[in-house]
Amino acid sequence: MKKYLFLILIIFLVGKIRSQDLKESNYELVIENPKVFTEHKKIVRIDAILINKSKDTLRYLSRSCSWSNFYEVDRNRMLIDLPACDKDVETIVTLPPGESNSVKLDVNFPEGKSILNFKIGMHIVDPKSIKKIIFFNHTEISQKYIIVWSNKLKIKL
Repeated sequence: MKKYLFLILIIFLVGKIRSQDLKESNYELVIENPKVFTEHKKIVRIDAILINKSKDTLRYLSRSCSWSNFYEVDRNRMLIDLPACDKDVETIVTLPPGESNSVKLDVNFPEGKSILNFKIGMHIVDPKSIKKIIFFNHTEISQKYIIVWSNKLKIKL
């Protein structure tokens, strides 16, 4: 009987150690280096930097091409462009404590606007909590997983 209790305790502890405690306060999303392009359409290219402020390693789901699907803008009519891609597969990003990961995002500027105030949000999806994302659904992802919002950005054309 003691063997079984010990085994159950070990399984419980290993599960606790391996699970992530995802809290928005453990992470920071910083937006830097905005550059405006107006050649074909108005876009703002930004660096989105996720910083792991927790004491634990963060593992989160991404994709090889459509990783920008995990980001959103807090303003209607502003979308993040998806990069061109031949093969899009799930990837897991590992971010040790105190480290950061940076990506470039192209945000569409709505027609008729010359000044924009906006924030970028990143959905952090624990790879263990989801089987597979076939069709990305922002509403479903927003309801189930945490979102970390960036600093506010003000852009003038």
